[in-house]
Amino acid sequence: MDHLGGTLVEPAPFIGSWTPHPSSLKEILATVEDLSASWQLPPKPAMNLMLTIEELVVNIINYSEAAEDSHISLEITRHPSYLDLRISDQGKPFNPLDLENPDIDVNLKERKVGGLGVFFIKKIVDQIDYQRLNSTNQIHLRILL
Repeated sequence: MDHLGGTLVEPAPFIGSWTPHPSSLKEILATVEDLSASWQLPPKPAMNLMLTIEELVVNIINYSEAAEDSHISLEITRHPSYLDLRISDQGKPFNPLDLENPDIDVNLKERKVGGLGVFFIKKIVDQIDYQRLNSTNQIHLRILL
């Protein structure tokens, strides 16, 4: 119930699909920004949603080796106290949870390249799960509102 005694209605889930091409990134981020505004998300979860999607999509575009006729699928569902985000691609198998966390205390010149983006995502989302199903990478994330 809202403060006026009415019942809050959850918006319908957002579902979208794009090709895994660099030109898709701008459209995906604009779509998510518009969605955040229309759902009136608080600033911090909205920013975490954008950063998470940007990092995951960039990784898919740059490293998944997905065929050009495949898709990046995005589903975002708003619940009263959290967002559910599901992102999938048909690229090579990649479980981000298998990556070791980078040693952020090591001098930059000595640090291994890669892994900081996934490390960052693990820090800003409240839950992250991965599964490979039907030749598709599927990542499920939860962000508290």
